Amino acid sequence: MTGGVAPAEVRDEQQILRLAVGQLTGTLSPQASASSVELYWNLYDNLTQFGPNFEVRPSLADRWELRDQNRTWRFTLKQSVIWPDGKPLTAQDVAFTFNEMLKSNWPARSYFAFATGATAVDDWTVDILSSQPDMSVPNGATRLWVVPKHYYEHVGADGFRARPMGSGPYELVEVRDNDVARFRKRSQPHAFRTPIPNEIIFKVIVDNSQKLNGLKTGEIDIALQPNLSGAQIEQARAAGLTLISSPSAPYAVIIPQGAVELRNSPLRDKRVRMAIAYAIDWNAIATKILGGTAIVSGNFATPGSLYWAPDARPWPYDPARAKQLLAEAGYPNGFRIETGMDTTAAQGIPDTVLAIQGYLRDIGIQVEINPVEFGIIRDKFYGRNNQLWSDLYTYGTADATGFFQNLRINVGCGRPIGGGPGSEQYCNPEWDRLFDSSLSEPDPARRAELMRRAARLMREDLYVIPGVVQSIIHVLSPKVRGFAPENPTAFTFDRVYKVQ
Repeated sequence: MTGGVAPAEVRDEQQILRLAVGQLTGTLSPQASASSVELYWNLYDNLTQFGPNFEVRPSLADRWELRDQNRTWRFTLKQSVIWPDGKPLTAQDVAFTFNEMLKSNWPARSYFAFATGATAVDDWTVDILSSQPDMSVPNGATRLWVVPKHYYEHVGADGFRARPMGSGPYELVEVRDNDVARFRKRSQPHAFRTPIPNEIIFKVIVDNSQKLNGLKTGEIDIALQPNLSGAQIEQARAAGLTLISSPSAPYAVIIPQGAVELRNSPLRDKRVRMAIAYAIDWNAIATKILGGTAIVSGNFATPGSLYWAPDARPWPYDPARAKQLLAEAGYPNGFRIETGMDTTAAQGIPDTVLAIQGYLRDIGIQVEINPVEFGIIRDKFYGRNNQLWSDLYTYGTADATGFFQNLRINVGCGRPIGGGPGSEQYCNPEWDRLFDSSLSEPDPARRAELMRRAARLMREDLYVIPGVVQSIIHVLSPKVRGFAPENPTAFTFDRVYKVQ
């Protein structure tokens, strides 16, 4: 320092951003995912985008309005966006993307619970139609990755998987399954985005110690959602690394109703499910394993979202009561869950799953842990490939849009649509009625009350046993600036830069 004034920061000339992630798919086609926003926003644009607290803002669409007795949302597009081959992005592209998503059941289908199709009114106006009024469509549109109709039809679905094209400010240089994805800023300026990084490189690093070491040495700039243990969080802080944290991802033990009924599992009995709820000490998991970064929860929801019911209290830890319930259900000596318990490291810290296994063992329920790849877990959740759940699985997610309609498309009577026998995860017609009514309700206060009633009902049925709300944590090098996600599950790196 000179004269008490800190020297001005100097920006790095290259601006190559290196990020560590836990997994990558081998394609960046919207056929593969709707949730990897940090990847897809580089290559694509959406109809809308999020500000804080799920505030919907313009993106490809400048404005939107309700029509046709609240069954149609009309979006008016910007007229300045072009594809990399120079053709304009029009309403025909948006309508094609939306209809292909419905027809081929892309993951983004989860965000449009009642959609029936899209129609291009003219080159710059597109209508999204629903079977009933749906207030969530502009929020869901933040996850609609728009593809070029002319190119997609020319190369086909498989060709697009191999060489995807989007209107975003970056081109995809390479992507390898569970290895690396590399983006380079296009020479042609984007119509409404002005990103800073010249290159963005995502590298799969599974081991958290390796991620932290990479941040310390400068080989990594940001570790995205590394699922750190409490001890690792303290190590990161001690090393001078920056942690950005927000509680948003509910984590639960889930008993898939269709699977346990198909197998006539002991978990069909509500007393057994209640015993599992009493058996797990979530307070100990939150403090000892998750380092105080999680909150114990009484419902499967993101705090502050419509589905969050503040009065839904967590199940208390009471192993004596759990054993009593098992005896009442006819299992005084416990039993073994023959299918095991599905889990994936991509959605939780392995020590958490080991703790759950131990708590169940303490009351007499024996269960082996089935480590499953995230892609298989996702296929089961969407009811694809006729893959049946085990009787028990752990699952973490987050409210991606403020309406939790990704829960609705996969949960409820007859859901997921297209799933085989036993794929139904939870069926209570009253829950369906409450949730569906909430999505159609124009009044925000009434909408929130309907959703919270649905959340309380799900808690009482005990096919979903809420545990904790995990914090989404990102760890940054001290040289990174401008990374401040307004929404914990939807953000870009457009304003991120590095200093020397």
